[in-house]
Amino acid sequence: MGLKISGATAAGSFLTTHELPVNEGGASKKVTGAQILAKTAQGSLGYIEVTANQGTITTQVDLTSLTLTFTPATGRRQRVTGYCSGVISSVGGDTAAMLIMEGATQLGAMQTGALLTGYGQGVRAEAILTLTNAAHTIKLQAVRVAGTGNVTFAASTTNRMSLLIEDIGT
Repeated sequence: MGLKISGATAAGSFLTTHELPVNEGGASKKVTGAQILAKTAQGSLGYIEVTANQGTITTQVDLTSLTLTFTPATGRRQRVTGYCSGVISSVGGDTAAMLIMEGATQLGAMQTGALLTGYGQGVRAEAILTLTNAAHTIKLQAVRVAGTGNVTFAASTTNRMSLLIEDIGT
């Protein structure tokens, strides 16, 4: 009779070289920690936030301090999310956009109406990517898409503007 898993000593850590028993259609087999990790989301690859307004925006510009450089693992998917809780304008009826960029290449974008008063509508841009196993620099940009006003992407200590890059698996 083989060792019952419940009777085994607990491992001190999880290693990619660990072998775990599995039952596949009645046959005993094993998987390694590396096989499990290859199919599992690895979480955050980078996160940055700012707490200061950024404006006055009329043309496409970088959002200050919202740039991350990372190296993804081969064959993995990444989710890039840019977020701002409020976009306002000096005149009513403007439209603004948040862009996710790598160099001059736009990877994703989202538009929102920029309100004249109050905190404005928020904007969340997202891109799902499978990038090469090399260093990538991702940044957020903003632009006024339509209208005549000066657009501000608003942020504060309680309403941050952020860039998040996650490994979401294979």
